[in-house]
Amino acid sequence: EEAGALVIRVSDDGPGAGAASGTGVGLANVRRRLEARFGSAAALEAGPAAGGGFVATVRIPLLRDS
Repeated sequence: EEAGALVIRVSDDGPGAGAASGTGVGLANVRRRLEARFGSAAALEAGPAAGGGFVATVRIPLLRDS
């Protein structure tokens, strides 16, 4: 949990995004689904990791019971 959001981070130490053979359609679909459900309160960030590899981070607002 960070600042009222559930944060899920997935990373690897592979060759990074430059060597990827994908088109990014999956990431775009996840972004659209997050926006449809949570609006601007949720986000998906993805790209090269600082030490090499790739990292994707999803932030979803935590819903609190009243």
